[in-house]
Amino acid sequence: MSNWPDWFQEALRQRFYQLELASEQQASNLLEDEHLFTKMDRFKTNQNEDI
Repeated sequence: MSNWPDWFQEALRQRFYQLELASEQQASNLLEDEHLFTKMDRFKTNQNEDI
């Protein structure tokens, strides 16, 4: 990549860093969503048993 200007290399680094952060946040959100869906399923099951 030495043929590319320094500013362009830095711009690429920053973009890849942003994409990495977005990917990590999305993975974290998916785990949190899965946890919430599990709790909702338990709640529904308990409600059905009470009825």
